[in-house]
Parts: sequence; C-alpha cells; structure tokens
Amino acid sequence: VCKLLEQGLLALIGPRHPTTASLAKTACARHRVPHIYLHRELLGRGPPPDSASFTVTPSPEELGLAIRDLVVAQQWRHFTLVYEKPEALIRLQGILELQSPETGLPVSVTLRIIPPDHDLKPVLRDIAKAGESNLLLDVAARRLEELLKYAQKIGIVTEYHNYIVSTLDLHTVDLSDFRHSRTNLTGFELLERELWEQDPGVTREAYASMGIYPVFLRTRPTRKPLNVDSALAQDALEMLLQATKFLARTKSLGWPASVRCHSNPLGKTWVQARALIEAVKNV
Repeated sequence: VCKLLEQGLLALIGPRHPTTASLAKTACARHRVPHIYLHRELLGRGPPPDSASFTVTPSPEELGLAIRDLVVAQQWRHFTLVYEKPEALIRLQGILELQSPETGLPVSVTLRIIPPDHDLKPVLRDIAKAGESNLLLDVAARRLEELLKYAQKIGIVTEYHNYIVSTLDLHTVDLSDFRHSRTNLTGFELLERELWEQDPGVTREAYASMGIYPVFLRTRPTRKPLNVDSALAQDALEMLLQATKFLARTKSLGWPASVRCHSNPLGKTWVQARALIEAVKNV
C-alpha cells in the first residue's frame, strides 16, 4: 500500500479482502488519500465522519433490517437459519431477537451451520425430518443452486415451504429447475435487469477506449451474469471518474501530492482529498 501511495495516487478503490482493505484504509486515512472500499464491514465498524474512506456497498445493518422486514412481512413464527460462517450471527442479530407482534413471544429460530467445505446434505435431511417449512439461507450464491436442488430432491421445495435468501447475487443462480415447484423463494435485486447479462469484455473495451483498465473485470468476454461486487466496483470507478471530471472543469484538481509513508501527512493532501470526496458524494 505504501509503495502505491508514494507513486502518487488520486484515490484508491478496494481491495475486497477485509484484512488488506483495513491496511489500505489506515494508510489512506493517515495520508488523506480518498479510499473507496468494497467489502462489507461488521456492525459498527464503518469509517468515522472525518475519514478519507467511504463505501458504495450496502451496510450489514441495512441488509439485516431488510431481511428482518421480510421475515415480519411473511409472519414467520419459526424458521431455520442455514449459514456458512459464524459472522452471519452478528450480521443477522436483529432477526435472531425477533418477537411475534401478536403474542410478544420470541420467534423460534433453529441454527444450522454448513461450513463452505462441508457436505450440506446431512443438514438438509435433518431439516426435512424436523418438518421445518421456513428457511433463511445465508450461503454464497455459488452454493445456492446445489442446496436448492438437493432440498427439492428430498421434498422440502414445495408450495408448503418458504425461503428467504440473503445473497445479493441471487440473479446469478439458475432457478429454472424450481419454476414449477410453487415454493415461495424471496431474495434481493440490486442490479438493473438489463445489466444481468452484461458482458465484462465489452465493458472493459469501453473503459479502455478512455485509457482506463479496470482490474476487476475479466480479460476475456463472458456471458455470465455480472455479480454485485463487480457492479459496485464499476459504479465506484464511474463515480470517481465523474468527480474527477467535475474538479477538472472547475480547475480544482491538482496533481496528487507526494506522500512518504514514514513522514507526517501534508495539509494540502487533505484539501484535495476533501474536494474529491465531496465531488464523489454529489455525483
């Protein structure tokens, strides 16, 4: 990160991994370099108001509230949460503490973890034996189709079963096998439908024509649906481009200040960072 900053950065986008993103955020905050991070932080760990970092991703609190509203709207009195990672219990804490609006009693929640490298079939068989009809699935999109196909095979994808899916990449999952199951499957849709089949190769060429080479897009064209993380990275880059153009038109854009990682930050770095951050927020 330090080597990148010392080369003279106007702003930094990413990385996605929380650990390396935290290092980048710390370095950018110290030297007042605008930083757009793309990962979803745990509850209460967002940047302070005066930070040089901000995000375009939905917060865990927002997603948790949206899922909570779905559970309430569907009047679930009991459900099973199927999740892959322990941090899901932090993100979904509000749902686990739900009370019935009619009786005031806690909503009954059964927790079933399926780690990413474990077989999901035994857990689904246990859910079927227990007679559970309401399932909240907090699993990666790449695993969701396998899970639903096996659930259908053992008879728990029917008109008497209800599913809420937390992944924001539900649009990338082939659900054609469940079209006639009459099950209630509810999820979220952030991307405009016409972008689902967007070809990253075409997008890369469009950016390349402007002299920009985004590393988050694949080098070869593909017809796989664009996932939300890639779309948000693309949005972040577009926002940064528009903000930079605005500052250039108003003659408020200067060369990135020279940064030395082991020296104190420069005041003029913060002046330009603030101007760029405000311009991004107004895009």
